[in-house]
Amino acid sequence: MDGLVNVTVMTEVHEHVKRRDGTRPATTVRSERVRVRVTSDEATLTQAAQRLGWRVYATNHTAEALPLAQGVAAYRSEYLIEQGCGRLKGRSLSLTPLLLQYAHRGVGLLYLLSIALRVLVLMQFVVRRTLQQAGITRKGI
Repeated sequence: MDGLVNVTVMTEVHEHVKRRDGTRPATTVRSERVRVRVTSDEATLTQAAQRLGWRVYATNHTAEALPLAQGVAAYRSEYLIEQGCGRLKGRSLSLTPLLLQYAHRGVGLLYLLSIALRVLVLMQFVVRRTLQQAGITRKGI
């Protein structure tokens, strides 16, 4: 946010003497008031908003050997652990909150679902490789 938003903090200090009352001596009461002012540079903010969502892709291939569209597709289809966790929560394995009487049953269920996830990912890999070797393309796989 540096350079996008400017924050100014102003502190006002007020002191006044509280008069003496009975046996209590006169005291000085101090109060502070803090004001925060926020401004933004609209041109810089607009430029930053236009850059949001952009990614930088780097490779050791030349542009002729690996076109941009193919490089982006390869990046998006790479294996990520988050994809597996998403599958655990999705329709195929459906890890949903449930009530179990014993904690070890929940642990066992997670072990079972992680094995099922590994089988699912392995099956997907084999199907993709077989389709690629056969020269068949399918959308959504």
